Amino acid sequence: METIEERQAVSFRKILVATDFSAVSKVALKYAAGIASRHGSKIYLTHVIPPVPRSFVPIEPVPPELDTDRSDADRDMKSFVAGTSLEHVDHELLLERGPTWSVLSELIGQNEIDLLVLGTHGRTGIKKLVLGSVAEELFRLAACPVLTVGPAVPDDPKDVGQVHQILFATDFGAASLRALPHAVALAREAKARLILLHILSPIPPLDSGPYWYSRKDLLDRRAIKRWKGSRSWFLQKPVCHLLLSVWFCSTS
Repeated sequence: METIEERQAVSFRKILVATDFSAVSKVALKYAAGIASRHGSKIYLTHVIPPVPRSFVPIEPVPPELDTDRSDADRDMKSFVAGTSLEHVDHELLLERGPTWSVLSELIGQNEIDLLVLGTHGRTGIKKLVLGSVAEELFRLAACPVLTVGPAVPDDPKDVGQVHQILFATDFGAASLRALPHAVALAREAKARLILLHILSPIPPLDSGPYWYSRKDLLDRRAIKRWKGSRSWFLQKPVCHLLLSVWFCSTS
């Protein structure tokens, strides 16, 4: 039986933030900056420029001064970081060209990245990154923890960088076992509440039992006439779940 290897401490010395310059990417940057301020981290803010389409006719590489995609990205990057809290943390701006996952994977390895941060709904590259096939590569192959910030997250977060409660969803599989030490270490370091959640599979329909009721018992008389001859069932109780709450009050 596998056992949990406890991590000694959380270390986010180097944070890679992938951006497509969208609003949700800016929110993700706020969270990354908050984490960086708390841990004394360096942020690598990166935008991936799509690769040049392949041509059957060999052509010379476009000189940087004539690369409109790069010049546009450089302008957008400067506009994106203007007025952000990046000025208060150590950071580096990167513009890279190529397939999104290949570029990010290489940067993670080269810079020994401890945390990858990105928004989950962008208008171009990151949207494809998170919602498409690249997302599977990202979460399956990334050699570091990944923090995604969704569109429902407040765009003006309070206590950014502070962690008070952590929800850890688990299916008791190998991936969960690998992720749990990170959650435990983070909760201990932040003195946060750690909630472990496991969703149980729905109970198969039965013709009897306290949780199942015939449709005719739930609908009024007029509805019964419309459903005459049919036989179906409603699940009266929601899907069960198991919650285990752990509170880390100290590092001991």
